[in-house]
Amino acid sequence: MKLQRIIPLLLLFFISLGAAAQKNTLQRSLYFESGSYTLQSQNLAVLQGLLDSLKNYQAFSIQLKGYTDDVGDSAYNMSLSQKRVEISRAFFISNGIDTSKIITAAYGKNKPLADNLSEEGKQKNRRVDILIKYKRKPIIDSSLLLPSIKELYKKIERKPQEFLIQSDRDTVIRGQMGTVLYIKANSFKGIPATASEMVTIKLKEAYLLSEMIQDNLITTSNNRMIETQGMISIEAFTAKGKQTDLQAGKNITVFMPTDTVRADVQVFNSRSPQHDGGMNWIINNNTALSGFSLADLNTCASHLSGGSGNDCKLFFCKIRKAVRSVFKRKSNNAPNNLPMLSKSLIPTCKQLQELYEKYGVKNLNDLALAINKPLLDSFGVKTIEALRDTLAKVNLQRIELAYQNGSISYNDLKYYVFNTTKLGFINIDAFAKLKPGSLVDLTIKFTPERNTECKLVFKERRAVLPGANLGKNYEFNKIPKNETVYIVAIKYLNGQALLAIEEIKTAQKTIEPNFQTYTLEELKEQLKKLDDRE
Repeated sequence: MKLQRIIPLLLLFFISLGAAAQKNTLQRSLYFESGSYTLQSQNLAVLQGLLDSLKNYQAFSIQLKGYTDDVGDSAYNMSLSQKRVEISRAFFISNGIDTSKIITAAYGKNKPLADNLSEEGKQKNRRVDILIKYKRKPIIDSSLLLPSIKELYKKIERKPQEFLIQSDRDTVIRGQMGTVLYIKANSFKGIPATASEMVTIKLKEAYLLSEMIQDNLITTSNNRMIETQGMISIEAFTAKGKQTDLQAGKNITVFMPTDTVRADVQVFNSRSPQHDGGMNWIINNNTALSGFSLADLNTCASHLSGGSGNDCKLFFCKIRKAVRSVFKRKSNNAPNNLPMLSKSLIPTCKQLQELYEKYGVKNLNDLALAINKPLLDSFGVKTIEALRDTLAKVNLQRIELAYQNGSISYNDLKYYVFNTTKLGFINIDAFAKLKPGSLVDLTIKFTPERNTECKLVFKERRAVLPGANLGKNYEFNKIPKNETVYIVAIKYLNGQALLAIEEIKTAQKTIEPNFQTYTLEELKEQLKKLDDRE
């Protein structure tokens, strides 16, 4: 019998012996938007889970403590924290909990958990802490016999790509899906700068919706829907197998491929989805995000190489004299009537020089080779010219790349670029723009249990929302109306996966999923339906 099944059985055995009830504590937190005391769907899911757990307790008491960030004066924040506490208290009372069992306190902006200098700190301070002290009943809970849905995710999650690098050398890593990492020498903790040690880098890329479901990833930030442009995970391990992190003051430059560079995206970080409590993406305000395309670089290089420094219409690029020397200026090839580049491309030329320096190259051709090595390798060629010749021979005018769940050509290939001082999960996201008057609630007639999971996948928004566990059903509250989504419902039982994928238009209605049984490999293939944009 597997260890995962033995543990709950032993637990039931000891409980059934009537072991003396012990005092225990259960702690959870509810997080709120700025200036709000509304319970979002994730808050309701936390509260419902706590309410369900109370049924197993012989005696209990509930403490609710409310807090705010420092936006606004003291009186306003004291009132706001009290409202957050009261709405949390009202949930328990409306579900039959005696008022004598609930103790409340409001602290306003006092006693912050984190500093209020960053949005991340403010988000941590806008909360209600819930502390439940209890004695457990000596009862048998048959649901403990069910396998955990996390067991299934561990079996189907994708393995990371592994790269062995030397700690004292600048290194460029290219992932299978086009992610590029530039790692500077002596970046990792626990390795002296004078030492040369092998470091294992583990990289996971998730640009497709099926990959996000397979790896149990979601796209929410403090209960708000975010729309992803792609996710990655970076981990580092020393030669002895010990996980390590970046040293203070060090960072990794990340290039993430995309088919469209959005101006409203930001960099988010999160912990592993395998940790208790699930994922919650937090904005990283300590890094600047920019974007560029290979076409932009070609345009910029043409301007910079089109004449003397005084004639360059991109004088605002401020490229140093020493740097200009790397461009080969040929007057007979200089373009005529160069147009002024838009302001949106001003940073691109600066980025071009940074790319030259980071990749250790001196011209645009070598840069294109460095960035597009995976594409060149896939065709077995070594130059851009050979690549174009190969494409002509096979009569392909556009190269289909599965970077962003769509089709992009070589000339239009784009990247997001940023520096990260944090390893772990990284996400390029934009907050979803939702119209308050056009939101609906969707009910999935599917009983939440230890071995079940339900997610909502937005086809065009590229968002993955977790279902709220509300009693006998999964709920998705205040979602955009009349949009194409996939309902992905999963059960795990007797070593087999039961899956239902339903494509619908969102509306105020109830859906009952139709499950079919699949092997683990068949399950992975079925999830690829989510990547179909036709």
